[in-house]
Amino acid sequence: MSPRRQALVTLAVAAVVIISTVWFARTTGSDEQTALRGTAGHRDVDVVVTAAVGDRSVEIQLSDPAGVTEVRLEPAMTEMGHAYPPLTATAVDRGTGRYRAETHFDMAGRWELTVVVDDDAGTERAVLPFSVTP
Repeated sequence: MSPRRQALVTLAVAAVVIISTVWFARTTGSDEQTALRGTAGHRDVDVVVTAAVGDRSVEIQLSDPAGVTEVRLEPAMTEMGHAYPPLTATAVDRGTGRYRAETHFDMAGRWELTVVVDDDAGTERAVLPFSVTP
């Protein structure tokens, strides 16, 4: 095989490997969890979510669960005008401040999770921006 032909074959193989790697990375959703943090009034709000397209569980931890009557989750992709109706989060262990909600991210891009906390004094919100991957 001539040196020129060998260089062309090597270049073609390298191009196939690179294209395959990029395609695989874009079509395989990440299973890594994303940690988000904000405040809703006097409470710290910690959220853990797998930020990839598909059905997802969202774990919510409130620093002070005293007086909380309800926790809701409002997922929105504001740049595209997508918003889901509020989802009521379920207490995981009563009195610990741990809640869980199920949602769906239908496309990759910038999203916001708004955690809405109702308590005896009123309603507070934590808006947590993040990116969803394919």
